[in-house]
Amino acid sequence: MTKYDVAIIGGGICGLMTAYGLLEKNKNLKIIIFDKGHSLEERRCPIIENKIDHCVDCQPCSIMNGFAGAGAFSDGKFIISTEYGGHLQEVIGEELATSYMKRADNILVNCGATTETYIPNKTLIDLCKNNGLNIKKGIVKHFGTEKNICIMGAMIKYIEKYCVLVSNCTVKNVDPVSHHIFTDKTEVIFAEYIIFAVGRSGGNFFVEWCKNHGVKMSNNNVDIGVRVELKSEVWKKVSAIAYDPKIYYISEIYKDETRMFCFNDGGQVVIENTFDTKTVNGHAYSNPALKSENSNFALLTSIKFSEPFNNPVEYVHLLANCSNYISGGTVVVQRFGDLVRGCRTTLDKIEHSSVKPTLKAYPGDLSLCLPKRQLDSIIETIKKLDSIAPGTAADDTLLYGIEGKYYSAVPSMNDFFIDGYSKILACGDGSGITRSLAQAAANGLYIADKILLKKS
Repeated sequence: MTKYDVAIIGGGICGLMTAYGLLEKNKNLKIIIFDKGHSLEERRCPIIENKIDHCVDCQPCSIMNGFAGAGAFSDGKFIISTEYGGHLQEVIGEELATSYMKRADNILVNCGATTETYIPNKTLIDLCKNNGLNIKKGIVKHFGTEKNICIMGAMIKYIEKYCVLVSNCTVKNVDPVSHHIFTDKTEVIFAEYIIFAVGRSGGNFFVEWCKNHGVKMSNNNVDIGVRVELKSEVWKKVSAIAYDPKIYYISEIYKDETRMFCFNDGGQVVIENTFDTKTVNGHAYSNPALKSENSNFALLTSIKFSEPFNNPVEYVHLLANCSNYISGGTVVVQRFGDLVRGCRTTLDKIEHSSVKPTLKAYPGDLSLCLPKRQLDSIIETIKKLDSIAPGTAADDTLLYGIEGKYYSAVPSMNDFFIDGYSKILACGDGSGITRSLAQAAANGLYIADKILLKKS
């Protein structure tokens, strides 16, 4: 049996930053990192590579799984903020959370990340305020999809000099008493410290592990909505100031908050496949030559369930599966004008639309797969956004559905050490604490310091 000082389950940015933080201060530590997906250089999505125009259910999905995590093929937004992007500040405090995010940013800059930042200025803040909208003020950096992969690759290249990285390897179980880790690929191994950095795609595995070992969990809210696609010039003035404008609106009808999320200037709408359920997302390159004529962003509303219902993730999957069913295995796209008038979008309408879709989706009716409450709030928000970016509420604006952001349940833990197990930790999106690259990276560095302190 091979023994390690630290075993990390999940090779996303949180797991990688944990390893990086450990190595910064002790390169003699024996560290192993498992990921159920491919190595970064072997991750290939045939849609992104323009080989096909629809999802063919690759297993594992290279968009969602593999070293560098689900963030590898994102457009690389790095948001230094405690206003949004997770709840790390609620655990370690705002000052410390910001400090660790900045430390993570410095590491990524050393790996090739840009130093350029965006932040809303007073003009934009006042514009939103005067039109009944609100905007959050975090510092945003945009790496770009193509550069993000290179940045993560540089960090992995450094880490693998000192760590064992095992790809295409599913962890089947972790014995919290013996600290034995069982996989489908390696021998049984022992690790003094075991870290669950499984990301959202590993959330079900982690929840089951917690249930089996008596760890209490509390559910998070879920966000559901659509991905909006329109001509890039509509939002150019706003995105030039705040690349990822975090604008939100409280609806008159229900008093629900609907928020913009993940803005992509000159980007592409893409499909994500998680647990065989297809949802939509958006990416963007930083190279002007690779940009499209469109921009896209998510519009999401939050739902916090109360007892007796306790499976919000399954709720998102049911709604997404509904869109998959009616679209013949893909996602639905609808023109905004058609949605408002209560009629379905047809292929002929898409072909004659002034906005050419960047994703091949099924023209249809989103009201068949999204609840009325959420659709009403989305429609109201789009009309309100039109006041600061005229053209947002145009008939030809495209809405793809569904987009769902579900956040893993939060385990009972103290400073990320799981209750009842003094040397087993949970971190990142898989622990339900973080929701962004920056907070996940900061979380990894923080627990690395905690482990180093315990071992000193």
